Amino acid sequence: MDLHFMNDKNPPIIEQEDMNQSLTIEMALNNISQYKGFFPKADVDYLLTKKEEIIPILLDSLDDALVNYPSIPNDNMHYVFALYLLAHFRCKTAFPKIMALLELPGEAAFHLLGDDMVTDYGMKNIIASTFNGDLFLLTKVIENQTLNEYVRASALSSFNALCLLELIDKETLTKYLLELIDGKLEKDQPHLWAILAGMVMDLYLYELIPRLVEAFNKGYVDPDYTSLEDFEDWFANSDATTNTDKHFMGQYHYIDAIKDMEWWDCFQSDEDRRKNEIKVSKLMNQLLSLNDSERPIKSSTIPFQRAGIKTGRNDPCPCGSGLKYKKCCLH
Repeated sequence: MDLHFMNDKNPPIIEQEDMNQSLTIEMALNNISQYKGFFPKADVDYLLTKKEEIIPILLDSLDDALVNYPSIPNDNMHYVFALYLLAHFRCKTAFPKIMALLELPGEAAFHLLGDDMVTDYGMKNIIASTFNGDLFLLTKVIENQTLNEYVRASALSSFNALCLLELIDKETLTKYLLELIDGKLEKDQPHLWAILAGMVMDLYLYELIPRLVEAFNKGYVDPDYTSLEDFEDWFANSDATTNTDKHFMGQYHYIDAIKDMEWWDCFQSDEDRRKNEIKVSKLMNQLLSLNDSERPIKSSTIPFQRAGIKTGRNDPCPCGSGLKYKKCCLH
């Protein structure tokens, strides 16, 4: 199939109501390549039924992106959907191509995929869903000092996803984090150190606590993500056997293309946004009306700001409003 339509700035638009009657693979791929203000569920549903036919097309499009990324329009949604579809299919052939995309020079990965896609939870789960067993490719991204720190952080966070999905064991994870602490991670990367601290917290890697306390004391860890006090309180107030919270566990999962994308803020109507804003306003007024003893305390299992599982800008706000975090308590 000709891939040029994926880079076409003005591909033919197929109206939503006409899709079910005459939809083809090429038409559906054209539709998801354009941002039209709503989630193209009919197209995605259709493409999910065409696994064998579309995997080669999606893989070819990633190859095309690796070569032609400087000329690809930055409003093209195709590559975002391509990664989610390939991850939904757990296509291991995609893994080295995804690693290569993350290692593109400069801001190319952000240009192709958008900053939220690269930096928030989606990428770590895409990596885990397509993982082919080659940890070297993954660690190469993490240790590439020429890359943006947020690209490296998404790759680093995927180690927890791999462990929680039982694709690697905890010993492998702990050993690699220790290698980072012992010198593979630069001391002047506070964001990456914060991600590392959060990973230790999430998986209760007790043997690494002294090393992270030392890192906090030396100023390696970004205090805007987590403090030494929060780090120590986390282990003092909960442990791996008593912590039954599933909030952060839900952030590590195999990709479901529809469930993982349809709630994105960019796909919501103005009316839905207004309704969510009203809910947030009511919730905030209720919280403000409580006295100090009545207000919910900071949970040891769902910190408001946590390294590693910090609420992403595109994630549901932890206040429960239903809004995206960037549209709610982020500001």
